[in-house]
Amino acid sequence: VYKRQVLDSLEAQARHLPHEERAAVYDRAAQLAEEHLTPDAAMPWLERLRADRPEDPEILDRIAALHRTAERPDALARTLEAAIALDPEAPRRFRLERERAALYEKQLHLPGRAIEALEAARSADPRARDVLNDLARLQAATGRHQEHATSLESLCAGATGASRIALCRELADLYAGPLAAPGTAARHLWSALAECDGGVQRIELLRHLARAFQDAGRNDLWARATEGELALLDPAEPVFQERRLELHRTLAEAYQARLGAPHRGLAHWRALLDGLGSDGDESDPLLFEAAENAVIAGLRAAGNHVELERRLRDRLQRRPDDTSEWLELGQLREERMHQPAAAADAYRRAHTLDAGCLPGLRGLRRAAERLGDWNEVARTLEAELELPDQ
Repeated sequence: VYKRQVLDSLEAQARHLPHEERAAVYDRAAQLAEEHLTPDAAMPWLERLRADRPEDPEILDRIAALHRTAERPDALARTLEAAIALDPEAPRRFRLERERAALYEKQLHLPGRAIEALEAARSADPRARDVLNDLARLQAATGRHQEHATSLESLCAGATGASRIALCRELADLYAGPLAAPGTAARHLWSALAECDGGVQRIELLRHLARAFQDAGRNDLWARATEGELALLDPAEPVFQERRLELHRTLAEAYQARLGAPHRGLAHWRALLDGLGSDGDESDPLLFEAAENAVIAGLRAAGNHVELERRLRDRLQRRPDDTSEWLELGQLREERMHQPAAAADAYRRAHTLDAGCLPGLRGLRRAAERLGDWNEVARTLEAELELPDQ
């Protein structure tokens, strides 16, 4: 009661004082109320003091402190805005804007206003990375994708190592997704690769890079990135086996179709065929046949007679009823590999399958002549004479 009487006395005294002397009375009354009564009791005196000294930032600081104690976020935000309106020096403006941003985000749940405050804080101190981090987080939460990307790029410019890789990947996700700019996504992934030493992380980056190049319509660069991923997958590790086969198939089909370079696809068809193994004909017959056909066609085009002979032989062991391929095998052995005995075996199988197969008979006879097997020569001549219309 005594303190309130003192305050009443000070109020009466202030009414009769000149303007320049009233402020000191208001200041003393506010201090008494703060120290001995409640924040609410001090507030009217501080407001009177502020009216007399509107340019005094210290008074606003005291009012803000009372609002903090009383947990009045709306009033505190207004007071902080009033303090900012006094155009303080950059360090003080930075602190005020940071506090205002935290109020708007966490207590008033106004992320848009929080973003405005953070942007103002950043203008006061452009080097403050914590402000950029908070800006990027809120921009992401509010779906401001282009602004989010701008903030991330500013963060990325000053980052190195693992931090830069994470930022580049986040940027790539933005540009590959909502911003629909796969070429820019690829640029950021390429930057991440420059920071990455190797391991699983590099494999994942190359996978994402390949997808970005593909979305950007750069099939040539897609192939390079995919080849890069494949080169990092250790063939000795069973965990990578399925992925390696998938990449070999994808690359082989791409080189054959949209890239128009079937000769470059041969190695991938070959790896796919060998990776499927001897049971591939049963586990995935369509894929196995496609790979085998592509390998054999590629070997024919490349003139790789030794491997072509082996691949034909392997296929004929599984499917021995193809007369045309026995003929091809015989011709290959005869003309390219100069193996008359092996050629004779192949021609003989063709003739066995089709007794009317004239190329088989004649091939067998040529091989027999080279071997000096005149009995076989005579038999083939007799068999040819017995054929209709011969």
